Amino acid sequence: MMGDDTASPFSTRTVVLLVVFGALAALAFLLASGFSSELDHSFGEKPPAQAKSGNGFYGLFALLKQVSDDAPYLQNDAGGYRTKDLLILTPEPGTTRKDMMRILTQRGDDTGPTLIVLPKWSVQKLPFQGERVQRVGWLGAEVLLPIIPVDHVAIAADSPGVPVLAPGYQGVRFPKTRLPMQTLRSATLDPLVSAPNGDALLARMRNSNIYILSDPDLIDNQALKTPEGAFAALSMLGALDPKQPGIVSFDTTLHYLPGKRNLIKLMFLPPYLGVTLALIAAAILAGIAAAARFGPALKPPRAIALGKSALVDNVAALTRLARQTRLAAPHYAAWIRDRTALQLRAPGNLDGQERAVWLNRFPDGHGRRFTDLEHAALEAGTETEMLRAAQDLNDWQKDITHDAG
Repeated sequence: MMGDDTASPFSTRTVVLLVVFGALAALAFLLASGFSSELDHSFGEKPPAQAKSGNGFYGLFALLKQVSDDAPYLQNDAGGYRTKDLLILTPEPGTTRKDMMRILTQRGDDTGPTLIVLPKWSVQKLPFQGERVQRVGWLGAEVLLPIIPVDHVAIAADSPGVPVLAPGYQGVRFPKTRLPMQTLRSATLDPLVSAPNGDALLARMRNSNIYILSDPDLIDNQALKTPEGAFAALSMLGALDPKQPGIVSFDTTLHYLPGKRNLIKLMFLPPYLGVTLALIAAAILAGIAAAARFGPALKPPRAIALGKSALVDNVAALTRLARQTRLAAPHYAAWIRDRTALQLRAPGNLDGQERAVWLNRFPDGHGRRFTDLEHAALEAGTETEMLRAAQDLNDWQKDITHDAG
């Protein structure tokens, strides 16, 4: 027996599961696209103070733990910056001056000094090698200028060399750099450590206790591989905070700041989150209503149905299609006349008209005679009138044959 060609190869349960899984996967893709920076910071990259890659500062954090009586700590509280310790800020590409000023406005003369360590290199992670990264290029001024909380500042790259210490700087000399140095130049900055060309590597913002280290290569994990580099980095921190040397905190809030706004993120954050949830709920309800209303696909009806009643329906449909319904009533009246005359044993030599007159001997319970009902059938002009006349003839025939039986 051949199967139905229109049958679905999947069950209803399978289709529902596929639709639900597809909807959830699409929603997850949207969320991952909109919140990619937050997910990357939370589950991928670590804050610079905890990064063990060459451009991170975990080496300095661990070294301070070993040599300082007061262990360094991570500053995770966005409102806890009014402290006496040396606060190290490590902005990343994408950090804005507004983000920096949110922290700097909480620092003042009654708090400890603040050191801003600018980023320098664009890096990418090496696959299957843990936290190792490789440099792909210099970030450049277009990335760094929006971070620096100083106006009219120039950023440049100088050749490798030995940093020059300014008079009065209490730290020790840094060793010769292996890579080009990233420098700053501004009338509002007082250089403490400079490149050979005079541009600042470490500078103080005038009339403040805020310092900017333009070249992170002086204190990152790579720099601390040598005793000279480690000693110079520790000496620099002591020179910036001579009153309380060794008390250092590393900010992590800049790392976990929300990424740039986008349409997807706007949809899934207040105040528009309620609208998004309402639209999702409306779509789910619309899908349920559509499935409940329409159900499975209906099979197309047969051109000619099966069964006796279906045969009658087919004949009626064909008669109506041929516009011959007006002939049905006279034929039906003649059929009732001949059938009833046969049942009542009328004389066999009577013609049609004589049989009709002979049947008038048998009125029904309502007093209706056959010729009256036959006349009504012959005079019917609409399908409704013909149906009523045929029903009357049928009722009369049943009544007469029952009485006769």
